Amino acid sequence: MDSYAPTSRNSQGELNLMPVLTADFTGPHLTKVLAHSLRDTGFALVDGAPVDHAALDRLYGDWAGFFAGEEKYDSPSDPDIPDGFLPYRTREGRLIDLKESFYFHLEGDCPEHLRETTATVYRNLLDIAETLLQALASCEEPGIPPAVRQALETSRGAVLRVLHYPPLSSFPEMGDDFKELEEMVRLGAHQDLNLLTILPAATMPGLDILDRHGEWHRVSSGAGTVVVNAGDELQHLSRGYYRSTKHRVRNEAIELLRPRYAAALFLAAR
Repeated sequence: MDSYAPTSRNSQGELNLMPVLTADFTGPHLTKVLAHSLRDTGFALVDGAPVDHAALDRLYGDWAGFFAGEEKYDSPSDPDIPDGFLPYRTREGRLIDLKESFYFHLEGDCPEHLRETTATVYRNLLDIAETLLQALASCEEPGIPPAVRQALETSRGAVLRVLHYPPLSSFPEMGDDFKELEEMVRLGAHQDLNLLTILPAATMPGLDILDRHGEWHRVSSGAGTVVVNAGDELQHLSRGYYRSTKHRVRNEAIELLRPRYAAALFLAAR
């Protein structure tokens, strides 16, 4: 069923409605709802996508062991060339986001005992992404130039990022006062650089998006829903028709003692 998804409250405690639409992956209005939601908010929710939940659960469990060990440092990544392990980022000796991650693509380096499950999730999300790309490519809305349709129809470049947000209690330098931790974000406000991003459900919520008025809204997705967002490439190719929207990952109180795992498939126009 296609619908609007209400999100969080504003700074005055009033209920906000962020018009992130929810589309049915197999429904007749997938193209229309997906295109309209990405145009208005830069994000969309898609129900009924054939996510391989068993493989996704294995992915989170298997990579938990990787992030807990020392082998991760054997596969360092250049932040400008996403391929391999990316540790916590610091600036002037201070942590600026509380996460670590691994960039995976089929031809890249990966611990062999993690390759099969990770490749399964990669291909599964890529299949979903290609269906959504085809839906967008068939959109007949005016204002979408041929360059966008060509990029959507031909795009095959993709990378899967597996993310680990450790328990907040593992950062003693942050202090004991959770009030301070609660005001921090796990992943700072940013826009994706790529064409389209596919996000299956993480092990815990935390995703916020920014509206046109500077208010943050929580976007929640269950196991049967994927989050889709437009990146800078899509905004550029569509001459601003589709929006690349700032988003972040916020701390949750439950994360004081528990980690959060997430996965994101990034598609590029080339």
